[in-house]
Amino acid sequence: MITTGLLPGFKLKRTIGPNPNFQTKSIKWLNHNKNTIRPGDTYNTLFQTTNFYATRDEEIDAATIQTLGRYFTIPED
Repeated sequence: MITTGLLPGFKLKRTIGPNPNFQTKSIKWLNHNKNTIRPGDTYNTLFQTTNFYATRDEEIDAATIQTLGRYFTIPED
């Protein structure tokens, strides 16, 4: 599994803009609430003016695993 240093326990996918179907939450909020976020929940988030959506690792399905090249890690400073 590919994980992110920026948001451990989540996959981040770069998007053109926020998905209107998902709530927008800050990375700080996601990190603070990660133990109460259910697997499969997805949120818009923003990092340095780049839009992403974040999904819990546990619910990455087979179709998504086949396209993991679209997911990438962001190194921590």
